[in-house]
Amino acid sequence: MVGNYIKFYDAKRSAYPDIKIISNCNGPSHSLDHPADYYDFHHYGTPSYWVQKFFRESSGATLPDAKLQTNSSTLVASAITWQNSNLPENKVNFGNSEVNLKVSIDGLGLNSQLSGSTRTVLTSSNVMDENSFVDPIKVLTQCKIQLMTQKGCGAPLSPRMMKKMIL
Repeated sequence: MVGNYIKFYDAKRSAYPDIKIISNCNGPSHSLDHPADYYDFHHYGTPSYWVQKFFRESSGATLPDAKLQTNSSTLVASAITWQNSNLPENKVNFGNSEVNLKVSIDGLGLNSQLSGSTRTVLTSSNVMDENSFVDPIKVLTQCKIQLMTQKGCGAPLSPRMMKKMIL
């Protein structure tokens, strides 16, 4: 791959000596294996990127029977059985208002306990916002790890919040 890039770079450079070549790699953070005059790399900040990142652990997991009772149309949730028998339960509120909900899961063993949760909030006020060259940090996340008690199962979900509980 680098061989083709070098051929392209040399051909452009010899035909147009004043042209500047842009690499889409993050050159300032580490040495590149190819020449470039400028670097163009992205910090992805679309809400769909953060949601995909949030749910990526569920690859290869099993979906148990789970019910979510809420009157909100802006809430998405999933529960999975993971390889080490942990049960991460994810919730995402895409709305602009707080959602109250109660989570209950049937079929857990008597010794099952809540071990913690991760709370992630998108910093932009609009779930359709994206990062751009003009505003490269418009959409970021604020994460907080919390220890949970049984009371935590009924905690409200703030606007633009993603929350993961681990049983």
